[in-house]
Amino acid sequence: GSCIEKVREAFPRMRIVLLAPELPPVKGLKPRGRQDFYFKLELQDLRPKAKVRNMLKRASREIQVLSTREISREHIGLLEEFLASKGLASQAQEVIRGIPKYVSQVDSSILLSAWSRDRELVAFTVGHIARGPWGFYMFNVTSPSVRVPGACDLLLYRLISEARERGKRFLNLGL
Repeated sequence: GSCIEKVREAFPRMRIVLLAPELPPVKGLKPRGRQDFYFKLELQDLRPKAKVRNMLKRASREIQVLSTREISREHIGLLEEFLASKGLASQAQEVIRGIPKYVSQVDSSILLSAWSRDRELVAFTVGHIARGPWGFYMFNVTSPSVRVPGACDLLLYRLISEARERGKRFLNLGL
């Protein structure tokens, strides 16, 4: 059977949320909710324009980007600072607070962290790069108090580079 059918068999009482370009035909599947459209980048010929390249160079002088699999206490502190500054609904906060567990438990996740010269965590990005032609830009968390222009652009650029290196053709940017 399909992977959806296998998930339904393994977790019969759980609700399944599916992010896909179209719904696959699955016996007994009753779609609910709304259809969303997501943005994707085709990576093969993607080249930043001059203005973006300049911003990436500037950010590269201000921050160091590290790729790790470890959420530090600085990451947890930045998560809390980020949440305090946003006023998000409780469900959204729950998702954001789940980032450390996601990174630690999902082997195909990637954590890119932007550190200032003063060793302050400025921002971090979480991606997902597994099998198939897709990479996923999952989360981006920025410091409301330590701002570095271009930091998030540089993190996204590094995620794009990592996806290309791993043979991905597309990067899903979410809904």
